[in-house]
Amino acid sequence: MLNGIAALVGIGILVCGITGVVLIVLDILFVHSFNMAVVGAILLVITFVLSKISVNLSDQVDKKTREEGILLLKQTDTSIFLERHSLGKYKKIFKSNKLEKFESIVDLTDADLLNMGIDVLGDRKKILSSIKNELAEFKEEKLKCPKCGSEDLNTVTETSGHTKGFSLCSGLIGYILLGPFGWLCGLCGMGKGRTDSETFWICKYCGNKFI
Repeated sequence: MLNGIAALVGIGILVCGITGVVLIVLDILFVHSFNMAVVGAILLVITFVLSKISVNLSDQVDKKTREEGILLLKQTDTSIFLERHSLGKYKKIFKSNKLEKFESIVDLTDADLLNMGIDVLGDRKKILSSIKNELAEFKEEKLKCPKCGSEDLNTVTETSGHTKGFSLCSGLIGYILLGPFGWLCGLCGMGKGRTDSETFWICKYCGNKFI
């Protein structure tokens, strides 16, 4: 359901955005109709709103996918889990202790495994770590470098100065409200200085910089 809604919102963003830009460009170059410019501006506002909705829907879809993944994992047979991690020799032990579903073993401790008759320390550690890793795949993922996948990251803040130029947005609004002379609104505040700061992640392994 959420995936269908997200797809429709995405189509809405594309249609409204393109239509809004086309109407405004046509109005500026050929038609010079106040109504057309207003409709174009409204469509662009709708595009902005839909983009915010799209981000929210995407987060909800990701959350639902993780929850469904965890639910499915917990219903997996313990024997399949053990075979997947080359621990099939312990299937009979788990079955005899009525631990036949993954959800029944998620809270096991080293002492529990020892009491079940699993005497090899290395195997007990492997079982516990495998349980933890399987669950972690469906939970919130740690931040990783999109280039190499490393989790060894640092943050850095870059500061830059800007001098304000002509404001297309202000000019466009002025044009819609006042006609051709409204483009002069874009000159408001022109020449003022501004300092911006932006924080990035930098991967220690490959040097990739990303937000």
